[in-house]
Amino acid sequence: MQKRASESAKQVLVEYEMPPLDEGINEALLDFVKRKKASMADTWY
Repeated sequence: MQKRASESAKQVLVEYEMPPLDEGINEALLDFVKRKKASMADTWY
């Protein structure tokens, strides 16, 4: 059963398609991430 579940999960991941995202929203998100990263020091935890 575990093998079937694993294969099924892998297949779902292979077939996954990202939903469409408005280009304006995408650009705003990328800009936000860029500004947020710039405001914080890089750290490793």
